[in-house]
Amino acid sequence: MQRMRTFTHFMPGERQSCIGCHADRNYESPAGLQGGRSIAAARPAQDLSEPEWGRRDGFSFAQVVQPVLDKRCVRCHDEKSKLDLSGDRSDYFNVAFYGTSQSRQPELRGCRQILPQGLDEVLREVAARRKIDLPRTFSVRLDHPAKNPFLAVPLAKGEFASTADPDYQRILACFAGVREALAQRNHVDYRTVIQACDNQ
Repeated sequence: MQRMRTFTHFMPGERQSCIGCHADRNYESPAGLQGGRSIAAARPAQDLSEPEWGRRDGFSFAQVVQPVLDKRCVRCHDEKSKLDLSGDRSDYFNVAFYGTSQSRQPELRGCRQILPQGLDEVLREVAARRKIDLPRTFSVRLDHPAKNPFLAVPLAKGEFASTADPDYQRILACFAGVREALAQRNHVDYRTVIQACDNQ
């Protein structure tokens, strides 16, 4: 563990553990239930060593994990598979990151979401009018919007005659301003942000 990028508050006598992020927050750790200490807590602090990826300034999923997935996994695990490990940016982070983790509260959208304006309204209207299913996943692919299931699935089924279909184009048009939005308010772990920090 290198560092925690978020912050937290404590009251006198409170303790912090990995429960909540790395385990169900409604349960106490087995070590706590037994009145003992975890294996990690019983060890002395260790000096940080140079990690395999060569960066000591924090972990970057986009720079460390995604290249491995791109090289070894994406050939089979793309948008057509049940587990999509591709690196396209999504409305929160990237497709692979949300493909390998599940939110316990998917209805809470968070404050960093970059979602095409009016997308959900257009999807509902088109689906109701044409009486077709436009599947909406938890995260929305931004770099290649045509790979999102709400465009790819009806196109494969012939419900959109082609990519020139007016409703297909209407949905696609929702993504027109997304690249500009990402340029102005990028996700915190993307290469442009890391490079900007390196250049300071």
